[in-house]
Amino acid sequence: MSNLSILRQREFLALLGLLLVYGIAVSWTLPGKYPWHDEITTLRDSRESFEHLAKTYYTHKAYILASKACTSLWGESFTVLRIPSIAMGGLSLIAIYWLGSMLFRPAVGILAAAYLLLHPSFLFFSADARGYQGAFLFSILAAAFLWRGLSKVTIFDCLMAALSLFLGLMMQPTAALTYPGMMIMSSILIVKTYRNDHEDSRLKKKKLSWILGVSLIAGLILIGPRVWDYIRWDTLLIPSRFTGEGDGEGVSSLGPGPLRTLEGWRIHLAPLISAELHTGRIVTLGVFLLLIGALLPERGKRLQ
Repeated sequence: MSNLSILRQREFLALLGLLLVYGIAVSWTLPGKYPWHDEITTLRDSRESFEHLAKTYYTHKAYILASKACTSLWGESFTVLRIPSIAMGGLSLIAIYWLGSMLFRPAVGILAAAYLLLHPSFLFFSADARGYQGAFLFSILAAAFLWRGLSKVTIFDCLMAALSLFLGLMMQPTAALTYPGMMIMSSILIVKTYRNDHEDSRLKKKKLSWILGVSLIAGLILIGPRVWDYIRWDTLLIPSRFTGEGDGEGVSSLGPGPLRTLEGWRIHLAPLISAELHTGRIVTLGVFLLLIGALLPERGKRLQ
């Protein structure tokens, strides 16, 4: 067996070990996790028919459909309602490993998956009967497919990226917060391709033009109505600690839609900039792992 094969086997075993740790962590978390308001809402909504769910607007629509399918197969319980999140949490570890390996090297992918596993928010939302974990998973997949699709100019990858963006939005509309970063990355790759004057790049440019046109149409058809429904949504319940107001029960109801006013944007971004789990020791550990990843020798290149 070659040194490269041994290295790949070690990476596979490391990823498998992380998935095993993830399974153990989730199994310890579930028994003591009491359902909260949003999960009770998922339970209520999952009792509706598939036809009703398909025709009605929900912020976590795709997740409710997935939880409905699970309760139809295995009965109604909060553990069953959380099965889609648990599965998508494990897939997120694999997806971020794939993205890290694609952008840098497999060792970075393993470090990224390890850091994600240690983050308290990841474990919480992996056992939560809502669509946040799904939005996270499909955002990672969209980034990976976009990078590969626009770098190599492949139609399949670009279509998979569009599908991933759509599914992330269907899981939870806040997945749209990743769109600006995706657009910047896409713009850089597109400009890089069009500025290439090599003879073999002409076909790529022509193919890329078709891809961009088809992607724009697909995006308007798939994502446009969903975003428009969200913008027109005239009520949004936000914890009062983010607004300074409330009805005495820790909840504030906004009159205008969430994206129509500056206040709506401020409240929407508040959980991202004020959440306690996004600061402190876990971020310090993340910086430490980032430095290790940057300093690791490129063993893969040497072995090749």
